[in-house]
Amino acid sequence: MAIVQHITERKQAKEQLRRSEAYLAESQRLSHLGSCAMTISPREIVFCSQEANEIVMSEYAVLGPVDPQLGQYPAASILKAVSRKPVERVKDDTLILADQSEKAISQVRESVRELLSSKFPAEKAEELSRLLSEGTWTHDHPITYDTAKRFGLPVRGDIPSDFLDLMALYLQPVRRQPTVEYLLERRHSEGVRESRE
Repeated sequence: MAIVQHITERKQAKEQLRRSEAYLAESQRLSHLGSCAMTISPREIVFCSQEANEIVMSEYAVLGPVDPQLGQYPAASILKAVSRKPVERVKDDTLILADQSEKAISQVRESVRELLSSKFPAEKAEELSRLLSEGTWTHDHPITYDTAKRFGLPVRGDIPSDFLDLMALYLQPVRRQPTVEYLLERRHSEGVRESRE
């Protein structure tokens, strides 16, 4: 009797897991959100849902570069500043930051390359990973839908109207500092008042 009960519990657990996975897959499909799983050692992507293999953005949305920062400074800028001085004129803590910067850039570049490797030939994945991770632009540089398309990134613009309606309920406050902001439509300069605080 105990063996039958154990087998029944295993079957029920498997069915519950299968049902949960089906619900997750359907919710990701409907929401255009995805998930990936990666092992630490060896470092490899073991699963990515279809939704995680593409970027869904409106034609007015922008992406940003993914180059690392250490504290308030971009890693690429730390390396550039250090390279312009003789090493004996650079403080030890700045040399340590430069060492960390090299490592951070390498780690981010490798992660981006891994994510792109299943979608691009190796040479193109390497080119894009360097472009996006090595300080080509400042962090507030917008990578538009058209630019992302030109790069060959897997972008789509068919955002469901229900999703846009939902986003309209969560308008972001206008900030005085440069940042990326979600807008439902193109911002028009006429008639836009700037608040004075």
